[in-house]
Amino acid sequence: MKTAEAGLDGPAVLHKPGTFSFQRDGLHFVMDPESPNWAATDARGARLLEWVDGRRGFGELVRLYGEPHPEVGIIGGGSTE
Repeated sequence: MKTAEAGLDGPAVLHKPGTFSFQRDGLHFVMDPESPNWAATDARGARLLEWVDGRRGFGELVRLYGEPHPEVGIIGGGSTE
């Protein structure tokens, strides 16, 4: 399936429910208190979830993830090397 067919063609805006998060042993946990949804990720995934704010399009999220963010291990292009 092409991303355009999935509705993730750049301008599609992503939303997430109200969440709370915490970190333990290098893992970042994100939980939705209204339902049984949760995720555990590393610092890069946590940063990506912070960017999902209901204002940014999918294309902007991809661009942001492709930029260097050495503080969370994103060197560029989503690579950790």
